[in-house]
Amino acid sequence: MPGLDRELHMVVQAISNDSGWPLTVFMTPDRKVFFGGTYFPRKGVMSRPGMKKVLSYVLKLWKEQRDGENEVSEA
Repeated sequence: MPGLDRELHMVVQAISNDSGWPLTVFMTPDRKVFFGGTYFPRKGVMSRPGMKKVLSYVLKLWKEQRDGENEVSEA
């Protein structure tokens, strides 16, 4: 689905200023992207957070900003 792939890359680029492979996207149940990024290693490496840190951050965003009133920021 190249069209969907292109759209998701554009959204993640706008959110995180980074888009490529592998692409990770987190969406609300109604399919609105609220966080995404490219390549989250198992453990943090240099400036890249590890997947465990990313998942903790996404959980925090989901709990605190689910209503959509607050702007989503970068991890």
